Amino acid sequence: MTYNTQLKVTISRYFTPSGRCIQAMDYAHKENGVAVRTKETNYNSFKTRKGRTVYDGGGILPDVPMEESKTSVIANALLKNDGIFNYATIYYYKNPNLGNQIPNFTNADFQDFKQYLKNQKLSFDTETEVALKNTLAIAKREAIDGEISNEYNQLLAVVQKSEATQLDKNQEEIKNLILEEIIKRFQYQEGFYQYYMKSNSEIKKAVNLLNDTATYKNILKI
Repeated sequence: MTYNTQLKVTISRYFTPSGRCIQAMDYAHKENGVAVRTKETNYNSFKTRKGRTVYDGGGILPDVPMEESKTSVIANALLKNDGIFNYATIYYYKNPNLGNQIPNFTNADFQDFKQYLKNQKLSFDTETEVALKNTLAIAKREAIDGEISNEYNQLLAVVQKSEATQLDKNQEEIKNLILEEIIKRFQYQEGFYQYYMKSNSEIKKAVNLLNDTATYKNILKI
């Protein structure tokens, strides 16, 4: 193509040399036009040369799973609704002289972030909240929304209160996500990668594992 660019279009599934399909998304069966993940009940088992059981249909699973690398529901909501992205932009304009310094995002800064969310009346739109709002929309179509409005408002208030609690419960995770976005504003992707090399928990774990010769060789054996 022009400008020495290329386009790669996948037209088949991914298989390992043993014949195991590692594709997680089932494009042959879609829901509302969107491909869905293959259900675990439809996985097929395979054996490695050393006899370890592995499965198809779920993608490549890590040899060393890390619970701490998973993102909480509330953090996912903040990423999805651009709450973190937009706040990082505001922080950038408030601190134009930060340069290449790594900012110290304090608890006071986090309180400012929470106030920003409140001022913007930003909806978290977690799955629970979206499902609840969809229920009201259906009730309106069926002309019964008046009968459930009080209960709906009470339940919505409880859900939103729970979301606010989740902000505090996952404060450190959210602070790290905000800090990463702020670094991108000042140092762009290159600076972010440099920071990530030193701070990312998965990279740290990988380095420690590579330095642990016995454990590393044991993983390779299976």
